[in-house]
Amino acid sequence: MSFHAGYACASSGACCSAGWPIPVEAHVLPVLRGAIESGAVVAGRGSRSLTFPEARPEEVGAVLGRTATGACVFFDRGQRDGCCRVQRHAGMAAMPIACRQFPRIVRHDADGTDISLSHWCPTALSTLDEPAGPARIVDAPGGLAAHALEGLDARETWPPLLRADCLADRDAYDAVEAATVDILANGSGPVHGRLRRVAALYERLRTWRPGEPQTTFVFRTIREWQDSPHDDVAGVHGDAIEGHARAALRDAVLEAVPREERWRVPGHPPAAPPHDARDVLDAPAASRRLGRYLAARAFGAWIAYQGRGLRTVAAYLAAVLATVECWLPAVDGRDADDRCVTGEPADARVSAAIRTADLLLLHLGSPERLARSLSDWERAPLPFSASG
Repeated sequence: MSFHAGYACASSGACCSAGWPIPVEAHVLPVLRGAIESGAVVAGRGSRSLTFPEARPEEVGAVLGRTATGACVFFDRGQRDGCCRVQRHAGMAAMPIACRQFPRIVRHDADGTDISLSHWCPTALSTLDEPAGPARIVDAPGGLAAHALEGLDARETWPPLLRADCLADRDAYDAVEAATVDILANGSGPVHGRLRRVAALYERLRTWRPGEPQTTFVFRTIREWQDSPHDDVAGVHGDAIEGHARAALRDAVLEAVPREERWRVPGHPPAAPPHDARDVLDAPAASRRLGRYLAARAFGAWIAYQGRGLRTVAAYLAAVLATVECWLPAVDGRDADDRCVTGEPADARVSAAIRTADLLLLHLGSPERLARSLSDWERAPLPFSASG
């Protein structure tokens, strides 16, 4: 995405101090170990540099040591030229792939490599407020694509599904993704209305039948949809996600997190968004930021290949929005789940909710498990108040 293009690590240290175990690949371990043994790289005082869990996979040579607070032992917050002692003294070749790649989210397919960012990274989060013109899909600059990137590898698989019984033409799906990104990131009005517009488009596209080339049908349908008035979306200022559906989507996101990782989920699973969620998220600055965030989750989304069709993609985008809403911090007393008062201003609340959403969706949750759950929407009415 164009607003991600200027990303560069600002050494916030959020990833280094998150408490996650960081595996060191077997082929990287000799380089890192050599730097440690030579004294070029030194761990924090009183900390073990590396650990060697017995149950680690064959491709993992070791795991970086962690301090008592969960931070990486090579994290040095006091250094202005970069907080990672490994990077500073031994270079990228000695760094685990997870460290080199974060916060990039990558999808490889027959058309190339798509790179998005996880906004759990505070620096990546700040790019959502970049003011430079309409958001669009652009070629990634060298700083984002300089390293070998790991992610979902769909280069040898079939294209995404249009619906459960029909593959999408690759050019057609690219056009659908571009149209989705454009309306979410650049459309006017509340994000709920934009999401309903996307759902309405997907329902139209699912009506394709053999007899007309699919690409011709898709391009024509997108053009007609873009030119049509918004009367296919009743109540633009109303909720796009029905209340019972929001709870189901929230539960699907939570259930995708393995049980052993659920202690990392911030707070208690909320029963409903704070009462002022729509007022906060519909404010112009927040709506713009949230629209770009949804566009970033739509671009290069793994769900396109792991799910069962466009309805699954629509349900995924609804799950993203529902997660932001439900984890928007409360400010006026305690909400239904007895979470504590935060007292944060509106922009900080939106930022916190987006960070939590990406933590759950991209880092803690299993994308395969979430895709299986959301694929049930292919056989059920969509969770939107939208008509085709």
